[in-house]
Amino acid sequence: MKISRKSFLGFALGAGLAATWYKISGHDSIWSDNRINGQSFGARILAVGGQGHLFDKDKKGSVVSEVDLKSGWVRQKWIPLLSPHAPSYLPNNDILALSAHSFETLILDSELNVKESLKTPKGFFFGGHSLILEDYGWLAIAIKKSVSDSLERPGYIAFYDLKNYKFIKAIPAYSTFVHDMERIATDEIAISQYGTLFFDFQSTDRPYIDKNNVSFLMEPKQPTISYLNLKNLEYTQHRIIEQSHGLNHIALGHDKNLYSVSVQAVKKDENGLKYINDRYHDSEIVKATAGDHTLKDTYIVLPSPIQSIPYSINENVSEFLEKPSLQLRSQDLTSNISKDYVISTYPNSSSIGILTNGHKMTTYKTNNWGLESPRAVVNFGQSEFFALADQNKSMAIINSKDMSLATSIDISCYRVIHMAYRSV
Repeated sequence: MKISRKSFLGFALGAGLAATWYKISGHDSIWSDNRINGQSFGARILAVGGQGHLFDKDKKGSVVSEVDLKSGWVRQKWIPLLSPHAPSYLPNNDILALSAHSFETLILDSELNVKESLKTPKGFFFGGHSLILEDYGWLAIAIKKSVSDSLERPGYIAFYDLKNYKFIKAIPAYSTFVHDMERIATDEIAISQYGTLFFDFQSTDRPYIDKNNVSFLMEPKQPTISYLNLKNLEYTQHRIIEQSHGLNHIALGHDKNLYSVSVQAVKKDENGLKYINDRYHDSEIVKATAGDHTLKDTYIVLPSPIQSIPYSINENVSEFLEKPSLQLRSQDLTSNISKDYVISTYPNSSSIGILTNGHKMTTYKTNNWGLESPRAVVNFGQSEFFALADQNKSMAIINSKDMSLATSIDISCYRVIHMAYRSV
């Protein structure tokens, strides 16, 4: 059953419309009406948040949130998934609820019921991101070593059959901590590898102290972009990015070029403060209070520039920072080739950054859109609209032409990280 929204009568963030909640299939699923204000779209957006215990009687797990911007309904459901990361709509109307730093990932049907369970071998975890290769009939998923203690057997790309989700083949990774993937051509994909040791968002983490006695959250070790030919499943090249940050998300630019973002933090001590002052000359970095709450107070999050990575290894990588204190800890990245922009979210500075025309960097505060800690971002295809999600509360649809709020969605996101989009 679907609950249709009352008609859109213009958007009004915080308009105070009373929500009607509809519970089905017991206490673990909720339908809602009157939670969407503004412009309608022939689209759905999907998110999975990791704080399932706040949704369903302290049960560990996750919350799937799906928003239909055409009919106007919102539905949320608890699922038994730990450490969710990047969900995807699959071609047959199934949903991939992909984990990171966990041994299990779930396939859901169109009603958000668990259909399949995928598991990693002992010693490995899911790495967080996937890639749908419908013309090949494959689903590619990043698999990482469960403890990044060396560059030996760091992880691999797992290929599954899109029809039955059976495992097909594993292609070993080049560097450590496999994370994100992007299709850059019909027969070629790019793979990002964090390039960090002893950093897995778990108890095995340990800081890295450099020659100047600066204590970093993670030890950079071969942050790498690898390029894989799909026809023969062999690598065409590996590009090690010389940087002091962990390389996480990538997005496609023109002519096989990539955009990327990276993350790092330093200990809040005399050496760490000196490092920040000498490198960034921005005192506001240490004053930031909004964030994703993943770091202890003993660390200060560093700015995350948007990087432009040419396909040719003979061309240099470029970095783009506007105001460093407005680019604290990138969490998500998306590009729009037809509109020639790339967007990164910065939850620790309540902002997003947009790089346009390959060289102009602009940051925007997201508080005016009702987002304190923006984490997830996704394009509406190649249109001028994109969706943002706060890590805990509310979503917003933004028009990139004038950066105006087109639609607001009043729901709890339960600590979301990434989103997916599909047209309807």
